[in-house]
Amino acid sequence: MRLVFLGTSEFACPALRELVRAGHDIAAVVTAPSRRGGRGKKPLRSPVEQAAGEIGLPLLRPEDPNSEDFVRELSGLGPELGILVSYGHILHEKLMSVPPRGFLNLHPSLLPAYRGAAPIQRALMDGVGTTGVCVIQMARKVDAGDILARRAASVGPDDTAGELSDRLAELGAGLLVDTIGKIGRDEVSGEQQDTAAVTRAPKLTEKDRILDWTLPADALHNRIRALSPSPGAWTLFRGERLLVYRSRPAAGPTPAPPGTILSDRTGLWVATGSGILELLQVKPQGSKVQDGRSFVNGRRPESNEKLETGGT
Repeated sequence: MRLVFLGTSEFACPALRELVRAGHDIAAVVTAPSRRGGRGKKPLRSPVEQAAGEIGLPLLRPEDPNSEDFVRELSGLGPELGILVSYGHILHEKLMSVPPRGFLNLHPSLLPAYRGAAPIQRALMDGVGTTGVCVIQMARKVDAGDILARRAASVGPDDTAGELSDRLAELGAGLLVDTIGKIGRDEVSGEQQDTAAVTRAPKLTEKDRILDWTLPADALHNRIRALSPSPGAWTLFRGERLLVYRSRPAAGPTPAPPGTILSDRTGLWVATGSGILELLQVKPQGSKVQDGRSFVNGRRPESNEKLETGGT
């Protein structure tokens, strides 16, 4: 089938590669324009742009994909079906109507749960044991289209957002290829979403990253892994940011006020609002990522010294 593929982040790359392997004709790959960043402010290509370049696919990078000029350009390519995976733009009706079969979206949750920009992170923050991927027929309302296919995936208690995203991207890539094949054979019928069961996954904010030590250890652990490896949860140690990437709740009563460091030089434990949390992997401001024991041996926290909840 002749497709146009819209995507930007790393999550979209497995789907693009699987569509090519399946023999589909990719009329164009549409991604976000390069942005300047890093040292020297060099242009940074999106992961999808890099993948398309490696495969040798035609690439389009519109500033506004809903502009009349771009809609006209896309129409000239004659796609039968549009595919959107983690693109970063909301598509308007005129653009979605260009392909005769409309647009499909691969969404990393079991809709109608976790509609929105951060479904993986919000699911982990909630401590879910199961999530998944859905292929939906895109509609005017974001993430509200009919569900064409879904697959569930288990979530481990220590899975990070990065690890879960990688698994869901691979799972979704296969589901997407299967669904397009069924569409070509007229074997797909959509299932309307239950509006009474909708939950939201709003975009992450800086406030979401701050560790509040009055919360229970399990809740803090879920927040840390939901934000790992990026953008990272953080706290303050001696007035400087300390990023936390991995943790582990420890059994036992809370022996000190929330935020108190309970280290004994073999690791980094912190008292919380309920229970103790071991910080397994951290990054002090201006330093490299290190394990908790290395942090304690290097910084030598004093007795009853605390990690503080910072402001935004």
